[in-house]
Amino acid sequence: MMKKVITRDEAIRILKEFHFVKMTKRERLEAIEELWLSCDSEDWFDENELTFYPKEIREDMVQNEQPKDASDPKYDYIIKDALKGMFYGVKNSYLLELLLKSGIEVSEVTGENDKLEECPCCGYLTTPPGMDGFAEICNVCFWENTGEGANHITLKEAQENFKKYGAMDQGALKFVDPDGKMKYEITVANTH
Repeated sequence: MMKKVITRDEAIRILKEFHFVKMTKRERLEAIEELWLSCDSEDWFDENELTFYPKEIREDMVQNEQPKDASDPKYDYIIKDALKGMFYGVKNSYLLELLLKSGIEVSEVTGENDKLEECPCCGYLTTPPGMDGFAEICNVCFWENTGEGANHITLKEAQENFKKYGAMDQGALKFVDPDGKMKYEITVANTH
């Protein structure tokens, strides 16, 4: 049997399409609302930065008119764009596993993973580099990358809680990604 090897980009494209066709109306609406919320933020929104979106969507965004019908195909582009985030920084082995579960016969996913930084709480590589990672919440442990104040506990307490519960605190368990430990690399220092 011949091995089918695909690139990371191709795997993500296939998985995005696979997930897209299975999305419920509610999931579509959540993806759209997330974009609208970020556009409503004064520190993010700049009409000139929206040029990669289709014209009719840009007009809605500029007028701050939230979509009424999430099933409207004009929103497919932004929903698919939002789905890219699902696979940002995940290991190729996890992409391969998802492809196989989806019935897509592939033997290997190749290509360099996105560069992520270590979460100070759990040690998994889940945080976008530099200031892009500031205020990000770790998918594995739910630690917010802004320091101890936003998390309401010390980093040392959160690290102990992660060892004990698998999250920065017991209440955060409901927010962590159940596949997080399979999706992301962990730093060598934290594997012991």
